[in-house]
Amino acid sequence: MAPLKSLGRIETSFRNRFAKTGTDAMRPYEALISGFDILLIAGGGSGGGSVGGGGGAGGAIYAASVSLASGAYVMNVGAGGAQTSAGSNVGNDGSDTTFGTPDGAYLTALGGGGGASGAPGGSAGAYAARDGGSGGGGSYHSSGGDNGTAGTGSQPTTWSGPSSYISSATITGYGNPGGTVGSPSNMGGGGGAGGAGSVPGNANNASPSADSAGAGQQFGVVAGSNFPSPTGLYAVGGLATAQSGAGSAGTDETGQGGQGGWNFGSGTGGAGGSGVAFLIVPASNAPLITTPAPSVTAGDGTGRTVFKFTSTGPTAITVA
Repeated sequence: MAPLKSLGRIETSFRNRFAKTGTDAMRPYEALISGFDILLIAGGGSGGGSVGGGGGAGGAIYAASVSLASGAYVMNVGAGGAQTSAGSNVGNDGSDTTFGTPDGAYLTALGGGGGASGAPGGSAGAYAARDGGSGGGGSYHSSGGDNGTAGTGSQPTTWSGPSSYISSATITGYGNPGGTVGSPSNMGGGGGAGGAGSVPGNANNASPSADSAGAGQQFGVVAGSNFPSPTGLYAVGGLATAQSGAGSAGTDETGQGGQGGWNFGSGTGGAGGSGVAFLIVPASNAPLITTPAPSVTAGDGTGRTVFKFTSTGPTAITVA
């Protein structure tokens, strides 16, 4: 007979098969393994093309003290928004990062919104930044006409799996709006997980993008040399326009937004950085997890094991 799992790692939930509906009707009696934390960071949006706002950072969501049943799960990491083609083009949104089963997502971090692009003579609203986990930065070109407004940050904290899995959980979402522009020749940084984007000043200033990016969010559990961000800072917004033809790309595996492009009519917004995901478990639970994702020790001194998912697309997870 196989050895029993430690009682400290099992939370047994007895549910009436007739009283529950929706996702809670899947299993009338289910043994749950407690102690999982899940951190998802979506792909960042790319910057706007001309006098462009910065791309919004990928939304971040942290679910602490989640319980899971034995079975198959999927971690799906979102790509960053692609670099814009030359011209007055709004930045591209980043892709969502999700955790769930092969049948659907339980937890979702929303991709960052693309940055706005200056567009004199364009149709109303055509060049506005896009909403996302964090919104893209706005743009306002001095030549007149319609110009792009900033995007909003709308990272939800919704759990779409069985409610018994989060009976003791805390779920926190991180996302903010891009920098709102109110005067000509200005552009805003993309929103970040830790703060809204801002407007650095006139586009003709020597350093128009300085300090415009929305702040990222620090997660000490995934800080250190074994993680994509050694400082634990993730989901930083994209800088406003680079005052050169092409904006710089956001850092991959952090969800950073891309920088806005400069030259009117021919600028290109930098690509957004890809997202990343982490499954954090007590060291005693680590042998229950089977996945191709590598595991390292948490950066916060707790001794927990962190499985890190850095490749875009789906990765299978089995909980024994």
